[in-house]
Amino acid sequence: MARVVKLAVGVVIGALALLVGSGLLIGALVSGSRKDALVGSLEKSAGVRLAVGAASFDLGQWLLLRPSLALENVKVGNPPGFRSASLLEAKKLRAQVGLLSLLGQTVEVNSIAIEAPRVTVEKNRAGASNLEVFLQGLSAKAAAPAPGASKPAEARGVSIESLDISDGEVRFLDAETARGPATVQAIEIALRDFAPGRACRMTAGAKLYGNGQSQVKFEGGAGPFGPASIPVSGTLRAVVAPGEIPPAVRREQFGDLLAAPGSKARLSLDVTVKGDLYGELGGPARLTIADLMVGRDAQHQLPLSGEAPAQWTIRKMMSAPAVRLQVPDATLRLASGQWKGGAEVTSDGTALRGQSHGSIHGVDINQFLSSLTTAEGKVFGQLDMPSYTLSFAGKDADQIQRSLAGNGSLEISKGRLHALDLIGSINRAVGGAGQSASSGTGSTEFTTLKAALNVGGEQLKVSDLQIESPAGRFTGSGSISFNQALSFHLDAVVTGRVAQLLGKQGTADQPAQATVPMEIAGTVSSPSVRPNVGKLAVGTGLNYLERLLQKKKQ
Repeated sequence: MARVVKLAVGVVIGALALLVGSGLLIGALVSGSRKDALVGSLEKSAGVRLAVGAASFDLGQWLLLRPSLALENVKVGNPPGFRSASLLEAKKLRAQVGLLSLLGQTVEVNSIAIEAPRVTVEKNRAGASNLEVFLQGLSAKAAAPAPGASKPAEARGVSIESLDISDGEVRFLDAETARGPATVQAIEIALRDFAPGRACRMTAGAKLYGNGQSQVKFEGGAGPFGPASIPVSGTLRAVVAPGEIPPAVRREQFGDLLAAPGSKARLSLDVTVKGDLYGELGGPARLTIADLMVGRDAQHQLPLSGEAPAQWTIRKMMSAPAVRLQVPDATLRLASGQWKGGAEVTSDGTALRGQSHGSIHGVDINQFLSSLTTAEGKVFGQLDMPSYTLSFAGKDADQIQRSLAGNGSLEISKGRLHALDLIGSINRAVGGAGQSASSGTGSTEFTTLKAALNVGGEQLKVSDLQIESPAGRFTGSGSISFNQALSFHLDAVVTGRVAQLLGKQGTADQPAQATVPMEIAGTVSSPSVRPNVGKLAVGTGLNYLERLLQKKKQ
């Protein structure tokens, strides 16, 4: 009996010694020159340059039959044809494998953890991304037959219980911003129960601007993973706090629209996602805008809020991502009124394209104009736009502004044109030189102002302009350039005393009436009005002479 016990103890000690000895041996094999040989083998398999700062073997996990290898300061080079040195750099990579599974057909990986990876995504001249080329290269090598074999060797399966990526960062070199390449930070990805031929559970998240409220989070499933196919389904939630976007980036992308969006402003998108990472992902969505302040500064703002159904898609996420957001039918609160209509925006990382259509009702025109332009205190009244269409395209706010094109109509009720005293300018012209210009002083009250609008060529063209005022009626057309230069031609129909000063006579049933041509020039901030009463005065003189001759004939 004692001999059996001693034998058993000897076997255990021998097994432990074998484990410890083999663990020490493996540890030696992954250090020094042996480490370089290991890296060379991995480099050949990956088809790109690979560098490892240090490698270590966890003896404690080895004794638990879970071999664990750690690689530090890992750098994965780019495939040929790309300008940056590395595709991926990681602070540390750890992998733990079930020992006994190494003898079977499926290798069971207990865990893989990648700390602080930095991925640089760029495109080559053919338009393919380095990430796409690298993954396709790995797939091609995996499918290639062994040297001398008549057919591909049967690959061993790999089952991964958990794969975790923490504190990741992705830089997009082809999507430049005012701060340099577009960057997504604080990326966290977790895969659970990954195995060939079936889907796995997946959660992923990222911070968009530091550690603030702006973030993206996905929960769902991914797989089965193929050489050029990664099916994905689940839910995606994206939240953007516009105030967290760096001011230089806001100015570059949105101009003066989001100069002071507000600390409570939030834009969120909730999407039911289904599709393929190599093809198209998308699904129905819900867009929510809360406490957003649109305007050129904190003193000139238009509050915008509301919810709307939407459709979100992203194409070719692994190579050339192009995102599209469609809002077909929405009603949003705009200041004291509302905006109702639809919009569509598409971005491929280099340019933004989109269109919008709809109507605006019940908005203060001065608040509207002073929030979007420097034209403050020029027009007063309630704005209604029964309909409009607008399209745009460009890589930044300046290009987008120059590209604006569209048309619409507007109505302003119970208002006032400040610095445009149309009737007063006629009175001064009649009493003066006849064609002298009047500077932008005084104002014109009106009951309604209507016009058709057309935007294009960096100017706003105004046609079918009709202004109904207690002092007269004005019709005409003109333009306002994007640099605020004015060029308008109006016909003013005046009655009463002003018409009498121009030689017009009324009747018992009809007051005197005259039509006065007018030119408006200058700028929005400093307009000038020139009534052309000279022609009218000549016509009045001829009429007077004709009446005088008729009296003499009698």
